[in-house]
Amino acid sequence: MVILYWETLKNKYWIIPFLIISIFILEYHLIMRYIEMAFLYNEEIKKEVLAEEKVNFYMNITEKGVLTFLQLIVGVLCLNIGLLYYKHKIKISKVIKIIAVSFISLAITQYIIVFTLLFKNYVFTTSNIENIENKLYLTNYFEESNISSYLILPLQTFNITHLFFFLILAYEISTIIHKNYFKSLLFTFKTYGVGVVLWFVFALIMEMNFN
Repeated sequence: MVILYWETLKNKYWIIPFLIISIFILEYHLIMRYIEMAFLYNEEIKKEVLAEEKVNFYMNITEKGVLTFLQLIVGVLCLNIGLLYYKHKIKISKVIKIIAVSFISLAITQYIIVFTLLFKNYVFTTSNIENIENKLYLTNYFEESNISSYLILPLQTFNITHLFFFLILAYEISTIIHKNYFKSLLFTFKTYGVGVVLWFVFALIMEMNFN
């Protein structure tokens, strides 16, 4: 049954951008609604807080948008190079499709964050959304004092959403190169994974230069 639903979603992969956009619209609506209710009898403070939250939300959404776009570009380039190198003749449209499908991971984690805030009755603000997102990063699962300095940046960049993305992408790749999941996982690591590593190296060099 799960596989059937997944195949239906893949055939209508345009739904995934819709899901991502809709969850961010929902977050914006819930944030504005919470502030409206919290400062119902104080119009002046309400206007200030609303203005501040709008700026915070737009900055947050812009950052996510830029990172998602870069992830798409890196994914398309690395996978196409890898497919050509290993002599898999796959149309670029199919590569874009499987990457688009893998972005369901972003929608899922954002929905989980929203429901967590709602059901636990947390204050619904951009900062609290970011606080929960920060808990998804791999640095939360390691003692920072035990981590080598060159690994801190990758762990601060890589989170559970990216892990889900990677696993889903590997499954999607298995359907187009007709290999088992384990071999597709290795292929994904050697293609998309190498691109991510190069990005980390570039980011680390830039951070060292600016610091």
